[in-house]
Order: sequence, then C-alpha cells, then structure tokens
Amino acid sequence: MSVPVVSVPVVTESEQVIEAESPELGAVTLAENGLLLLAGTAEQLLLPFDSPQEAVMSSLISFLGQPDRENITDGDESCGSTDLQVFKFDDLEVVFESYDMGPIFTQWFVSGKNASETNLWTLGRIGLGSSILELNKISESQILLEEVFPGTNDPAGKFQIDPFGLGMLINGLTSNTNDQGKILEMWAGEGCQRFPVS
Repeated sequence: MSVPVVSVPVVTESEQVIEAESPELGAVTLAENGLLLLAGTAEQLLLPFDSPQEAVMSSLISFLGQPDRENITDGDESCGSTDLQVFKFDDLEVVFESYDMGPIFTQWFVSGKNASETNLWTLGRIGLGSSILELNKISESQILLEEVFPGTNDPAGKFQIDPFGLGMLINGLTSNTNDQGKILEMWAGEGCQRFPVS
C-alpha cells in the first residue's frame, strides 16, 4: 500500500516592505494660493487669496473655533504702511488687507509647534519640524534653498517652493541648510515681510 505524499509548504521569513505612512492632514491644509479645507475629501474647499475676509473667517471659525487674538497693524515695519488685520488661530495666522470693497485674504503664516502636533501641512506633507532632507525630496525645479545670511556663521536657511512653476510660492525659514536642519516658519501670499532683512 502506497502512502500518499502531501507537499507541505515551507514558511520562510521574508522581508516585508513597510511603507511609511503619510502624516494625517488636518482640517486646514497649507497651499501656495490660500488654504484648503478638508483636503482630499469630497467636501474639499479652497479659500483662495483675494477672498473676502467675511467668507474666509466664517469658514475657518467653523473648523478652528474663534481666533486667539486679532491685531490691526498700522505702520508695522514688517507689514508695510497699509492697515492689515491679522487673526491668530493657535499656530496659524491669517492676514487681511483693506480695500475699497472691504478687506481681503492676502497671507497665511505658521510658526510654533511641529506640524506633527498641529496637522498643519502642505499636500506634500511639508510643515513645521520637517527636515531639510524631506524638503530636498521635492523636485529641484520646484524648490530653492539657500542661506539667509551667506558668508556669516549664521546657519539659518530660507526656502521657496513653487509647486506648479507658476510663481505662486510657499516660503519658509529653517534652522540650518544641511540635512539636519528643520523648518521653523512657513507662509504664502503677500502682506507682511517675513524674511529677515540682512
């Protein structure tokens, strides 16, 4: 009588490719042309620069609650000579400039905690605390990174991201220009001068 031969698969340990998960986007996402609400969902909404203040603030308040503070600048050196209104939602500032038809949205600015805590990222998951190594993964044609004060011992860096080559920029300051440097501040739009003046 023959004994049936059963082939038993041998289980061997194989390498698993573990993909790094992208950080989760928050209710507000940073864009070169304004702010995105509920990015990547069917309800995604862009609050573009030049939008009326009332519409932008109403949308932001519905997601972020009331702003922590409001500041009206008049003659502020970094914000020019025109009257600007700045509203601060924790680490996010939104700037509005007065015009005849009413104030319009002109700039966003983030500083403070790391994006891993605030969920304030770009669609490419660049935010406060991101490293220069992460910045350098962006296509060379879309990013410019340089020292703020070249020829000095100050290691601080500044960058500009031009996601679509249209001259609409996301700007920022970094602690250093080497791979260990971190993003400290980011902004887009016009209004207040955020780059340090050498």
